Amino acid sequence: MLESWFQCRGRLIDNEERVYRPKTSRDLVSARVRQRHSGPYCADVVPEIAHQSLELPAAVATLAEDAAVEIARFDAELGAEVAPFASVLLRSESASSSRIENLTSGAKSIALAELGSRDKRNATEIIGNVAATIAALDLADRLDEGAILAMHEALLAHVQPDIAGRWRTEQVWIGGDSFGTHGATFIPPRAATNDRQLVRDLRSIRNDWKGKLTARRGATAWRLADVLLRQPVIDTPAVARELGVTPQNALRAITPLVNAGVLEEFTGFARNRMWQTREVLDALDDFAARVGRREA
Repeated sequence: MLESWFQCRGRLIDNEERVYRPKTSRDLVSARVRQRHSGPYCADVVPEIAHQSLELPAAVATLAEDAAVEIARFDAELGAEVAPFASVLLRSESASSSRIENLTSGAKSIALAELGSRDKRNATEIIGNVAATIAALDLADRLDEGAILAMHEALLAHVQPDIAGRWRTEQVWIGGDSFGTHGATFIPPRAATNDRQLVRDLRSIRNDWKGKLTARRGATAWRLADVLLRQPVIDTPAVARELGVTPQNALRAITPLVNAGVLEEFTGFARNRMWQTREVLDALDDFAARVGRREA
């Protein structure tokens, strides 16, 4: 336990302690393996970078520009000659990179797999890598949930169809052994099934409000509705601060939401009143209950 604590604290990125419950019976492995996989493990919590701006050092930017110029020159000089062999090059690249995962197969088996043969699993998986690479190239202009699942579907459709194109719901890891997470080189964040359920719940609540709230488009009441999804309990100063309006105008934003049944005043006071959206609070309580962290 103490060793695990130091391992978690010594990592360069944020992490969280988790308890791993292996699917394989502990009776089927040695005492040494059971000992190695005892206690909590550390799952990395990777930073959110979608909205970060990328600033390359001048030297790196220069190298990238040189590479782009060289690629353009190659394409102009030999592109027409190489184009007919694009599929061959792509297949060769996929076969080479698959060696990292100890997947090897002969050219003939790979060619047969392209024609639909499923006799050689390694070849089938390598063709999945080809399909995933093609999907990645086709979707290179965007990187969102749909694009990632499309690549995953292309990669695993013929070898693991039950999970292809779907998010994992259990912990995964890289390195270590197949029994559990301890000793792994990298452990990504836990499966985010519960997080996605919360997002779906909040989206459903927001869509339901659209049918209830009759304020004109662009009114501050709609802006406040968005705030309520992350701050379901409010008072007048909080609304004024969030919307950048006066306390009087904050109350004008609150009133339509009260009339629509989205907000309810729960203090009963004539002054220093506070409002809540019960729907959002219930969704958050359900989220906490699902992960077993509900508190009074």
